[in-house]
Amino acid sequence: MTAPSPLSPQGRGQGEGLQGEGLQGEGRTVSVWQGRVPFRVHVKGAGPAVMFLHGPWGLTWGPFLDALAQQFTVYAPEHPGTSPGEPEAIQQVDTLWDLVLCYDELLEALKLDGLMLVGHSFGAMMACEVAALRIPSGSGSRRLRS
Repeated sequence: MTAPSPLSPQGRGQGEGLQGEGLQGEGRTVSVWQGRVPFRVHVKGAGPAVMFLHGPWGLTWGPFLDALAQQFTVYAPEHPGTSPGEPEAIQQVDTLWDLVLCYDELLEALKLDGLMLVGHSFGAMMACEVAALRIPSGSGSRRLRS
């Protein structure tokens, strides 16, 4: 039996990696796209997995995500190119579809299947695209809420 991933709900305690507002804690980097695209992923909470995809200006951990983390394990990756010190990370992604495939690889790397996707602005569009890719037509349920 292998040890759980440090990014899985079983591999960490509630709230590790983040503290309150802002990104004060350390996230972990997961590389996809043949190791060329790094995702900084912040994790907080306990419960069923939820991935939050932020808008175009970068990830801010505020009251909304803190409230979500009270009932869910929130995975909050920073879009490539929005992480401090890594603006060139997005240069490896040529199209929107490439970014969707990068997120699909990220979910595979984190071993997250059947999770809920939540997004704001650009992140909401990405959440819809990733959900459309991952949920075969005719199976499961899809819900869009604004």
